[in-house]
Amino acid sequence: MRVQFKWTTMLALFLSTAFSASFAQDQEVRVGVASWMLEKFPMEEAATKFEQNHPGVEVVLEELASEFDTSIIPALRAGNPPFDLLMPYSGGEAAPFAELDLLAPWDNVFDNPDFQVNGHELSRSDFVGGFFQQAEVNGDVVSLPIFGEVMALTVRKDLLNEAGISDVPDTWSEVADACVKLDEPFVAGFSTEVSRGYETSTALFGIVKAMGGSVVNDEGHFNFLAPETVEAMNFLVGLNTEQECAQSNAADQWDASRTAYLGGHVALFYNWAAWGMQALLPEPIFGEDAIVIAPPPGAIENGSVVYIGGVIVPKDGNVELAQQFVVEMVESLWFQQWSATRYGKSPVLAENYEGLPESPWEQLRKMSNNAAAMPTYLNFNEMSNIFEKHFKRAWNGEVTPEQALKATAKEIAPLY
Repeated sequence: MRVQFKWTTMLALFLSTAFSASFAQDQEVRVGVASWMLEKFPMEEAATKFEQNHPGVEVVLEELASEFDTSIIPALRAGNPPFDLLMPYSGGEAAPFAELDLLAPWDNVFDNPDFQVNGHELSRSDFVGGFFQQAEVNGDVVSLPIFGEVMALTVRKDLLNEAGISDVPDTWSEVADACVKLDEPFVAGFSTEVSRGYETSTALFGIVKAMGGSVVNDEGHFNFLAPETVEAMNFLVGLNTEQECAQSNAADQWDASRTAYLGGHVALFYNWAAWGMQALLPEPIFGEDAIVIAPPPGAIENGSVVYIGGVIVPKDGNVELAQQFVVEMVESLWFQQWSATRYGKSPVLAENYEGLPESPWEQLRKMSNNAAAMPTYLNFNEMSNIFEKHFKRAWNGEVTPEQALKATAKEIAPLY
């Protein structure tokens, strides 16, 4: 447990007037954090800064038993939450908690002088557009976005040059042509993560969105049967079954795609931008100028697909203090740029891109602003696993891409 230095009464009284929100002495905020976030975000520094800003407050950082842990639901239902906030939980992962009315909404923090970020009130309009899409469940903001991921095309520019390709592919036809030219015995021309349901869904719908399609239809259901989805599915699967230039075993094992990319065995890596940046940060793997993080064709105009890491606050915990910690520290420019420059995690507030290198960050911001997120269905995981099953059959050439989409749409229809 973190140790809080005890200030004298007079000094504490003086300091408390210097900050936007003040709290009673000797309060505690218990922060449940996924293990990887403790490594990739400056949580200790944020805790120390918050304690200094609010004398008498102690921030206790605790590692969650597992990411997106739902085992704490019984404790929350009993009114005894073990944490005052939990991260990261996107809207989809927050849905089971929200359905049971276990979370405090975040709506009260917007345009409220008691909740300041970077010296001003926090507003909904401060967020990059796509990153706010998974914040709401049933009309309430239950998961406040704190970092983002966006689907991008990571290009081994050094391999393009060796193959005589002068420019980064600008159309999907050029991606397919480059895939064929770049394919070598020990280097796949193209790869993406298609071994698990969620990642398979984002891989497909990222292309759908860039092609001008949508993730859901007018009824709010997955848009599996739309022409753009069929086109994107034919393209993606065709790289493996027709052009035969994709990483053929990408669907066999979790993380096979990223492992191959970081091992130098993939020329065009289509996935989260932060995954692509792992070859650049903290030190380049393939050389200073070997990697380009590029927008997928059409993604600047039409957007891509994003994932949002968010924070949920149990309604029976220390709600105001927990929300103040997140807005004041976790949403701040210094906090989000710390992770952006070390691990490639996208800031969620537009102002927090200021000062970052224009390439690739301005392109990533533009893609994210027009992007779509996966729906926050209560049965989303089951639905995406069904799609994964049928996608793999198409990827392996057992059925056509359109047959896989039709089978998926039919099987998930009762789950809405």
